[in-house]
Amino acid sequence: MARVYVFCEGERDRRFLRRLIREKKGVTTSEIELRKLDDLLRKERFEGVALIECGGYDRLLKQAARRSRDLANHPGVLPHADIFVVGDSDKVNKSKLMMRLDIEIRRLRHRNPLLNVKEEGNECVVLESLKEQGYAVKVFVLTVPDSLEKQLADSIRRQYSDEVKDSTDDEVVHFYCNLRYRCDEEKMLAEDVDVVGSLLESGWARRIVDLLG
Repeated sequence: MARVYVFCEGERDRRFLRRLIREKKGVTTSEIELRKLDDLLRKERFEGVALIECGGYDRLLKQAARRSRDLANHPGVLPHADIFVVGDSDKVNKSKLMMRLDIEIRRLRHRNPLLNVKEEGNECVVLESLKEQGYAVKVFVLTVPDSLEKQLADSIRRQYSDEVKDSTDDEVVHFYCNLRYRCDEEKMLAEDVDVVGSLLESGWARRIVDLLG
């Protein structure tokens, strides 16, 4: 498949996306630290999906905007890629996330006005190069309803309603992880069928898979 960068907020999101992409697309992901991303952008031989954990909503927007701008500004120098931004909708809904990302990209564009930025439909921002006609970078914006933590917790509550009564979402996830996986959340997200497995079939998860092409 073509080169794809998937930016997400946190560790739990990254682990879930790794499993989703592996099981539903049959593609192994590379997990890239932010400090090593500049090297990857220039790596000619890299193909497939790179997962980048940004450490929060604001950094997610800034990193995705900056990397999108860099790719679109250097056709023929940096290998082409599509970019995916996966955020939680508990902070902002999808349309507002699109708007924030668009604003962040346009703000960066002013430093180098060789781009045309436009929205395409309700989940894609397109950066068109004004230096090379026909060259564009697409940034797909997708959201997890509320948050992955809440999605996991609600699924657990349906099975253990009495045990987790009055617990917060985070407490519910830790209860289940401790009960089944001795507090090994990485193992839970990689192997669990009853809770995590069911989320792989959710509409929002399938949308991510579909857009990956």
